[in-house]
Amino acid sequence: MVAARWIDRSRLPPRTPAAAHQRCRQHRTEGENLLSDGSDREGSIEAIGSFDDTVEIAPCLATRSGGTTSPTVIFLHGRGQSAALVHELAPAFSPARVIAPPGGIRLRRGRTWFENASIGIARSESVEVAEERFMAWLGRSVPTGCRPWLCGFSNGGAFAGHLLMRHPERFAGAALLSAPLVLPPWKAGALRSKLLFYGRGDRDQVVPSEAFAAAEHYLESASGAALTRRAYPCGHEIGPEEVSDLANWFSAAVS
Repeated sequence: MVAARWIDRSRLPPRTPAAAHQRCRQHRTEGENLLSDGSDREGSIEAIGSFDDTVEIAPCLATRSGGTTSPTVIFLHGRGQSAALVHELAPAFSPARVIAPPGGIRLRRGRTWFENASIGIARSESVEVAEERFMAWLGRSVPTGCRPWLCGFSNGGAFAGHLLMRHPERFAGAALLSAPLVLPPWKAGALRSKLLFYGRGDRDQVVPSEAFAAAEHYLESASGAALTRRAYPCGHEIGPEEVSDLANWFSAAVS
């Protein structure tokens, strides 16, 4: 398994959004294989209720202009990665409070959110256990009066899409990056009027093209989502152009 390449900037000073757009390193994850059979897993799902390794990035200002509270974004990393990846993407969500919990399944390198039964097929019981534990953590960590935004990459994006469809009243919207959708069939109107950003590379060699096609067809039609869809000339990664588009989308979404 090839480790995902990213920089842990937890000990570096924060960067401005403009600098992040220009210099954000691409998160190349050829070995992050969202759709593997889980053979690299170490043991079963961990008890993640405490989320001891959660990374949190507070906004520079406690409130936005007009006295409104800054929004909250929950970032879900990809397979084989860690919550520290959020330091690369957090500037796109400025001035939001960004929280990045760790996936509940430990791999030889990094973590993941759920297991797969076979190539491209999520293990339903694994997704359901992860959902139950995540929602319990959310109830303790984010007040019910606050509707956070979800952002997920790859395995984390697939999990974010599942959470949004299962609990649309709890979340404001989501950004799904290089992610298919899991556990079809998906209910018509499940994302009615939800603001959704869906971005991926058009040369992705990790997620099968038919998985992307199925997700995009649903999101553009039966889901009812207020969709912004983007494709980029790259593989299974996040590049500067996508970060810039994500920042512009989020700024408009919360304005």
